[in-house]
Amino acid sequence: MWRLPVRRLGLKPPIAGGVACEVGGDVAAVYHDVLGMTFPLIVAGARSILHAQWSVDQESTSHLMREVVQAIAKGSDLAEALVIAQRRYVQRAKGLRRLPYYWAAWRVIGKS
Repeated sequence: MWRLPVRRLGLKPPIAGGVACEVGGDVAAVYHDVLGMTFPLIVAGARSILHAQWSVDQESTSHLMREVVQAIAKGSDLAEALVIAQRRYVQRAKGLRRLPYYWAAWRVIGKS
């Protein structure tokens, strides 16, 4: 039901990102994943979507998204920016926060 208002907005966002706890849905539920938050953003015109494959940690996501935005501002495309952000996060993280659970949930869908 919430998909219709997104579609009717007529937005043409070049990049869309979801920084909610569960943006993409369960990895095992591929059908839900495709029709979750991703589908309405594609219909609305987003070329690229930054998408979490599992519930993400708020603190690590905050750090990652800051780094992604900074890398894009310096000229990287979204996919490059994500890789840069993930590498920086791992370099700076301490202890268990270096585990992939905290930084590897994100993927780019669409054109970068």
